[in-house]
Amino acid sequence: MIRDPELIRSVIVRNFDSFLNNDFNVDIMVDPLFGRNPVVIKDQAWKAIRPQLSPGFTAGKMKSLFPQLMEVCQEMKFYLECCGPSVVIDTKELCTKFSINAVASCAYGINGHTFEDPEAEFRKVGRKFLQPSFLKIVQQLFLLLAPKIASLLHFKVASLEVTEFFRKMTADATTYRRKEMLRKNDFLELLIQLKEKHEEQNKLENNRWFEKFTEEDIAAQALTFFTDGFETSSNALTMTLYEVAMNPGVQQRIRREVKEMLDRHGGGFTYEGLLELNYLDK
Repeated sequence: MIRDPELIRSVIVRNFDSFLNNDFNVDIMVDPLFGRNPVVIKDQAWKAIRPQLSPGFTAGKMKSLFPQLMEVCQEMKFYLECCGPSVVIDTKELCTKFSINAVASCAYGINGHTFEDPEAEFRKVGRKFLQPSFLKIVQQLFLLLAPKIASLLHFKVASLEVTEFFRKMTADATTYRRKEMLRKNDFLELLIQLKEKHEEQNKLENNRWFEKFTEEDIAAQALTFFTDGFETSSNALTMTLYEVAMNPGVQQRIRREVKEMLDRHGGGFTYEGLLELNYLDK
């Protein structure tokens, strides 16, 4: 773990060309969707795709998605109210439901329905992607330690069932939006516009590997958003809630800060108000 500021600057700025690639190899011919994940693609292919995806993660984009996130918050609030005070709730499962709904809404403009349906499609896909098994552990070890053998054995990070779900979901959403002439404010819309832009330009400048941004690329980046977003967020939320519950003084201070912010903003959550919650942020 690099801690020295000068070494960090050397790695991410001055000598970045020597640190461009992550040491994780996925054969794009074997695993075409996960093989397009920005974490695993390399060299010129990474340089080409990264700046095109970055506009989906700006501060302005986060602000524009805030209303959709608040809708998911209201769904969770209603779910908790329906459970009642006497029901024991699995906090990890609650946070997973929330994060899947948030990703589905902000990334694809779709309601994940995880609060009303424990067997919702997005929840089942999340389980299939992360559910541990002996075979999956063996495959992961080969992918990490012997990627060439993993390629020969056709080992994948994402199963065929998971990848087919995202292919169908993105294809159906793209077709529907263009048929109805809909323009939504989400990550999928950015990907659709990238595809349309590439169709006009035919190829990316100085990069023959990523000549086209196809339906396969849309499905791949949609899968990336899901796999990178829902489990990381739900784990962080779960552990945060646990630590807050174990430290009542901290919880009281957070609640006081939130209530004071709500008083300043007419009793409602706003994006600007959220940025004022310095203690919660810490």
